[in-house]
Order: sequence, then structure tokens, then C-alpha cells
Amino acid sequence: EEIQAQIIRNINNQAKAGPLNRLFASLSNLIQPTSIPPEKMASYIAQTTHDDILHFSEHWRKEIGLEVLAYGDYTEWESRSLADQLSSQIFKEGKPYQAPAKTIASIAGFGQLHYQMENEHQDSAAAIYYQSQVSSPKQMALYSLVNQLISAPFFYELRTKRQFGYSVGTGYMPLASYPGLLFYVQ
Repeated sequence: EEIQAQIIRNINNQAKAGPLNRLFASLSNLIQPTSIPPEKMASYIAQTTHDDILHFSEHWRKEIGLEVLAYGDYTEWESRSLADQLSSQIFKEGKPYQAPAKTIASIAGFGQLHYQMENEHQDSAAAIYYQSQVSSPKQMALYSLVNQLISAPFFYELRTKRQFGYSVGTGYMPLASYPGLLFYVQ
């Protein structure tokens, strides 16, 4: 119960965060339809019983999806070897299952979409998100590089020259493996 209360408190505090953080979270929930909005998650957590947790703890490892990311100067052989070692340990108790495909809401063909949210904070914010229609390593690289190229001029123009907001920037924001660019001002 104490842990439940702490998690719910953290979720509720997110709702009181600044408008920019709330915009980022809302964007993520809008584009990734399988994600759970914080207020719904708080409700689910509040309804979870001790028996639910005991039942879950007995069964959660019976079917496991494993996705391994090796980062650094690993060779392909070392990466595969590490993945094999992990899977041999993890699958001692359970059997593998294929994780469901990640889904993303496409905004292609809609032109500009506007989304407004309630704001009880003294500050306001605006964000613009450009979504790639293709999920590929090349698109990810291009979006990431473009973000690096436009970040400084965007900041200079809006924050330094025009003095819009105190938090101004751009960001490479992939959602469900689809690259995107985010422009924001608070």
C-alpha cells in the first residue's frame, strides 16, 4: 500500500509538472496509442490488490520476450554470445514469446493537427512535432543530424534574438522506432 501510494503520488506530481513536460508526455501518448495516460495508470495501480501482485509474481516469467541491445565496441559475435547467455538464463523458467509489434499513430496526410490541453500552470508552452513516415536506420540518422544542424539557429532566433520563453529548443524524438523532430518553446 505504501508503494502504491508513492507511485500514485509520483504520477499525480507529473500532472502538476510544467507545461512543456506535460506536452511531451501528451505527444507521446497521442502518437503511441498503446501507451497508457498517467491518470489511467494511477487508477489501475490504485485498483491493484495484494492478491493480484501475488498471482502476477507466480506467472510473469512463464512467457518472456527478450530484446537485447549491445552498445559500445562489441563485435557482432560478442553481442550474439551475450544475448545467447542472457536467453539461456532467462528462459530456464519460461518460454519465449514474440513481443507484439510497436504501433504508432500516423499523422501523414492530415496537414497540421492541433492539440490543446488544460493548463493551470502560470507558464504556457507550444510544441511542434514532425514525424517520419519511414522507420529505418537511414531516416533515424537523417533526423538526428538535421536536429543537430538546426538546434543552434532555432535557439538563437527564438530565444536570443526574439526572446521567446526561457526554454527553447529542438529535439530528436523517435516514437516507437519512427524518428521525429520536436520544436518547443515555454
